[in-house]
Amino acid sequence: NSNAPFFLYLSYNAPHSPLQGKLSHKKRLSHIKSEALKLYASMLLSVDEGVGQVLDTLDKKGIKENTVVLFLSDNGPARTNFKGLPKEWPRGEMLGSTNGLRGHKGEYFEGGIRVPFIISWPGVTRSGETSNVPISSLDIYPTLSAIAEIDLPHSVPFEGVNLLPLLKNKESEISRDHFFWAGGRIGKHTGAVLKDDWKLLINHKGKDFLFNLK
Repeated sequence: NSNAPFFLYLSYNAPHSPLQGKLSHKKRLSHIKSEALKLYASMLLSVDEGVGQVLDTLDKKGIKENTVVLFLSDNGPARTNFKGLPKEWPRGEMLGSTNGLRGHKGEYFEGGIRVPFIISWPGVTRSGETSNVPISSLDIYPTLSAIAEIDLPHSVPFEGVNLLPLLKNKESEISRDHFFWAGGRIGKHTGAVLKDDWKLLINHKGKDFLFNLK
């Protein structure tokens, strides 16, 4: 549909359990000692190959310069504590990297909720530019609507914000009252709230934590 406006939502289930890898990746990943990490790395390569096919197609169709591409993950890396692993494999092994951040999938520390969020929009965003402004996947819908010049209905509440000003100028201020996380797989009555630079994490293994992220 390259001759008309289009929207494509491509959702990979990998990397995720069950851990499965391609035989074609085996030689490239022989340097990795952990069998679990080999399979995890193969799933990452598969995603990389698939995303590459999408970007190559945009190039071939001549529409890369007029297409917004967003890439993000849903949570931080998991540990190998799920069912179905061989008994001899170590438990608790981290699959992936938080780049030094505390926590993992299922926790409200930064390692559990801060994920890659990459936006490519040639002519608007600059290649390699980064921003430290906290954003959320909830912001995608209002942002894409603004880019498409579609007004959101006032009858429906939207908790995300329009990131268009930030995409055009990384020094722009984004007006948001707070972020809020609750529930999840780590037990009842747990959560976190982020307001300005202050983050309160409630009832992690019976303890509360207060951080200044800046």
